[in-house]
Amino acid sequence: FFAWFRPVMHTPDSVLIEKIGFDATLFIQFIRMIRRMLYFMTFIGVCVTIPINIVATSYTGEWPPSPGVEFLSISTINYYDGKFHGSNGDLNWYWCHAAGTWLYSLIIYVFLWKFYASYVQFRQQYFESDEYQKSMHARSLMVFNVPPSMRSDEALGNWVHSLGLKYPAQQVCIGTQNTDLAKYVEEHEEAVRKLEIILSNHLKDGQVIEGKKRPLERIGGYFGCCGGVKVDAINYYSEKVQELQEKITEARSRISTSKKTNYGWISYDKVSWAHANAKYLASSSSPLKSLPKRIEGTTPSIELAPQPKDIIWSNLSLNEHVKRTKRLIVTFIFYGFVFFWFIPSSFLSASSNVKDFLRLFPGSTQFMKEHKTFVSLLSSWFTPIIMAIFFFILPKILRFMSQQQGYMTGTSLDRQVLAKLFIFFIINNLLVFTVSSTLIAVYAEIQKAVENGTTLTAQQFFSTMSGNLTQVAKNLSDVSTYWVNYVSLKGLGVIVDLAQIVVLLTVTLSELRLISRIMIEFTRPTAFDYPLFYNVLLFFFTVGLIYSVIAPLVLPFTMLYFLLATMVFKYLLMYVFVTAVETGGQIWRLLFNRLLVSTVLFQVIMIGVLNLKSARIPSLAVAPLPLITILFKIICSRRFDNKVYYYTPKIESTAAARYDQDYKNGDNNARKAKNSIGFRFGDPAFFAELPVPMVHERVRHLLPKL
Repeated sequence: FFAWFRPVMHTPDSVLIEKIGFDATLFIQFIRMIRRMLYFMTFIGVCVTIPINIVATSYTGEWPPSPGVEFLSISTINYYDGKFHGSNGDLNWYWCHAAGTWLYSLIIYVFLWKFYASYVQFRQQYFESDEYQKSMHARSLMVFNVPPSMRSDEALGNWVHSLGLKYPAQQVCIGTQNTDLAKYVEEHEEAVRKLEIILSNHLKDGQVIEGKKRPLERIGGYFGCCGGVKVDAINYYSEKVQELQEKITEARSRISTSKKTNYGWISYDKVSWAHANAKYLASSSSPLKSLPKRIEGTTPSIELAPQPKDIIWSNLSLNEHVKRTKRLIVTFIFYGFVFFWFIPSSFLSASSNVKDFLRLFPGSTQFMKEHKTFVSLLSSWFTPIIMAIFFFILPKILRFMSQQQGYMTGTSLDRQVLAKLFIFFIINNLLVFTVSSTLIAVYAEIQKAVENGTTLTAQQFFSTMSGNLTQVAKNLSDVSTYWVNYVSLKGLGVIVDLAQIVVLLTVTLSELRLISRIMIEFTRPTAFDYPLFYNVLLFFFTVGLIYSVIAPLVLPFTMLYFLLATMVFKYLLMYVFVTAVETGGQIWRLLFNRLLVSTVLFQVIMIGVLNLKSARIPSLAVAPLPLITILFKIICSRRFDNKVYYYTPKIESTAAARYDQDYKNGDNNARKAKNSIGFRFGDPAFFAELPVPMVHERVRHLLPKL
């Protein structure tokens, strides 16, 4: 039962790269890096910061402290008689928190620098791998925004030759497109699936009964229930599949007359040649920069070619104006969506601070006295559970938005989804959540004064607000209890992921078990959702980092989560999931930038918290950190970025030399057919094998009786 445990714990990265690929290995390395950072941060937080908070509270705050864990945080220092006393308190204690902010920032810089340096070697190892060296896309470039006058193989080839690149092209090819054919292929697949479902439902008893009512399908109606005519579903979809297959065959026979598109490809004999030319074209001395800004209304560009199976063909032919417009519109929609979600997020945040929320209603004091258990459960678990369900559908919404922006590959879509998820979670699941909880506490204090019959003048109101703003830092740490519960709940979720209970139940209890295609799809390895899981890791690290100094109790729970995540995700990637498209860890730079954003956010919050605590000098001591983080980003970009995007071998690698030898020794005609970029990079609608209806073998013998 635990035979998987030893391989998971002891398999080295070199073996993981060979067995599960570079992207999966990078994911495991990323978790490991954060976990090791948290070892140091947790040790400092638990063994240094928490004891200092306790001692400081005993000298400057209420002692013995009130029930709870608040005295372990920064909030109870100089806090007594129900209010914060900053002006006449001992502010020297806050130097510990300023030093902690510096120390945690330095830990992050050191780990990120070391990881980035190792990532350079990681990327070069990917470029030199046999799989990459033998792939067609590795030695190809893609041309975008081709003007109409260059939309032929010969014209595009002449233009590429005119650029004066160092290495000559082996082949230049313009793309082709047939929108009708793509529509036919999509409709054919949909019709095949519907026919399979209908046959499965009709034959689920395992026999064909004479006189049994055959399934009907409403054609031409509204919403599938009004108007139209009912026809025999089996005959209708059988005929539709046959009709579409004939249309596809006829359209494919006219491939040479298909519409030429605004994109094309350039292939080279060697991977290093393609990368060298791509690097030169992206440099400041690129001949593309000396061209007229627009050629026939477009601006041609050349980049490394993506893998054919990674391309989103429906977005590939969009011109630059359409892409720019769609991205602008969807960006506005996305940020509108982020702020619209403020309403349910605020409600959930209010329920995390139940006592303050209930005080907004009359008779709440008596209710809380009579239902202490209910209020306690509501405060601890209701909001985390609802939020987990609430955000389950979010990645699907954001993926749809990103696809509408016109991104051309599935992996670039993944990176956009991750970027949007991170923004959404930080704004709506952390900042708004925490700030709204704080504002509700402030509002409750003001309402309490009003209910007591106190008349507030404008001067008194602003005086009260000023006093309440000093409570913001305390309320921030009070909300940390919620995040401890949330992280604990997600830790339990990681264990559930290990068991794969949902997948097991889905396959076991599915009523569609007679549909062979669906069963095959259920049981084949699932593609790992990198954006979703990376976002979860980034979010929890951000939570732990932000509260690392304010409320260090969050740190051991965050560390425990990453400890479990290391084992669970390594198991899942070794035995359950697969990588849909291998990119060699190209997502790292996005992760690096998001980690630095989290670091700056942590530093800015600490500057604000120390200011609210009246610790002006410690706050000034922390103030340079955001600028240092930005400088660190610039240094890393200049030091590493060019080395991770392009293959720059000092000498020809063994893999490249072996591939070149195979290339020279191979049959010339067969090689040309196999490596033709027109074939390799063609729209799948022109070449993909069409699916045929499948039924379970247990009822296959009944088909002739239909």
